[in-house]
Amino acid sequence: MKILVTHSSNFDFEEKLYKPIKNSRLYQEHEIILPQDGGERKEITPEIIKSRGLILSEVSLPSTGQGIELGQAQIFDVPVICVHEEGADISASLDKVADTYVSYKNFDDMLSKITKELPS
Repeated sequence: MKILVTHSSNFDFEEKLYKPIKNSRLYQEHEIILPQDGGERKEITPEIIKSRGLILSEVSLPSTGQGIELGQAQIFDVPVICVHEEGADISASLDKVADTYVSYKNFDDMLSKITKELPS
């Protein structure tokens, strides 16, 4: 499956998101775009969003740019899984774009729950 990962630029995405994903089976089994991997910031275009089978969105911190990307996913009918750290105060507007929510305690919990939510 082709997956795009989105997140706030203020989130510690390298350690809390990219590193666990890269060290998982998820990364080996799917084509995953990590848009700020290695310090390079890739532009996420509507064409990229449209070409994905799933958007995996870390929403523990608010992000206007991410909200725009999730709105585009909704327009293009691309499913969205929102993940967030337990206790995070997530935006109520995510209800309009998220197909699934996953609350997690740690890396292993996050990866386990994401894997269970992926379409077969």
